Amino acid sequence: EGNSQYPDDTLYISELAVAETHQHQNIARSLLREFFALNNAAGFQTLSGELNYSIQTNAAEWNKHVVNLYKSFGFEQRDTKEYSNRTDVVLGVDLDRLRLQ
Repeated sequence: EGNSQYPDDTLYISELAVAETHQHQNIARSLLREFFALNNAAGFQTLSGELNYSIQTNAAEWNKHVVNLYKSFGFEQRDTKEYSNRTDVVLGVDLDRLRLQ
């Protein structure tokens, strides 16, 4: 989109979920760590600037654990998006601030 929510050269993470029966086993953390490591190593041929990552997720209290998961990787809130039935939070992190440990 090339705006403050989704700057140019953003890789947007979409539709990542862990089945309820397998949650709280660090599966999401492991998937994300591997995803970031592989993308950081491979690079992106179509990006012209510095790579950064964005995520948009529900801002409701029941989803706070998801927001906190991304914050543990260094993501910070960029903005919110209002919909008729919910509010989403937009989180982002520049490649040089991404924490994989």
